Amino acid sequence: MSSEAPEIGIAGREPRELAGGEMLLDFPADAVARLTLNNPGKRNPLSHAVLDAIAATLPLLDHGIDVRCVLVTGAGKAFSAGYDIGSIPAESFEQDAGRIQAFLDHPNGWMIVLDLLGVAIAGGMFVVPLYAFLTTTVPKSETARTIAANNIVNSGLMVFATLILTGAVQLGVTVGDSLLIVAVGSIIAAWLGWKLHLACD
Repeated sequence: MSSEAPEIGIAGREPRELAGGEMLLDFPADAVARLTLNNPGKRNPLSHAVLDAIAATLPLLDHGIDVRCVLVTGAGKAFSAGYDIGSIPAESFEQDAGRIQAFLDHPNGWMIVLDLLGVAIAGGMFVVPLYAFLTTTVPKSETARTIAANNIVNSGLMVFATLILTGAVQLGVTVGDSLLIVAVGSIIAAWLGWKLHLACD
């Protein structure tokens, strides 16, 4: 954790810098704290220092009704560019490369990689034409309702499929085999997507 985490008490409401100035903490209103990502030149990336400061500061802001809302915003035009890859030490890449190689050396490592590739390709081939079909074959006044209904159905089916796979794993089906089943199912879904594409034409 960062040593720059503030000691926040009831009376401690003055603005302060965290993570070497990469993040600011202030209190713009009663019971409201604001964390501002403050590196607009790089579009406010999430460096290790910023992440450590957030993790150390949020528990200190948990003082019942003293702070009831925490706003997180970014300085400049962008909120955040995301994780700051440039701040990762070179030795971390070497460690990660070793972990990746160890995973690939596992008997089912490459099988899982290929399964995930199949899920990504076949799933994408289904989702894109599906939403094209939904948005072009219903009246515009019904588009939002149709997509919402489709999302609800998708959520329910994902929960159902997760329960089935969880049961299969408990019965002895390996994770690699589970992903292969999902990949095969995605191929079927991609075929259905192609049928939808033909229906749109």
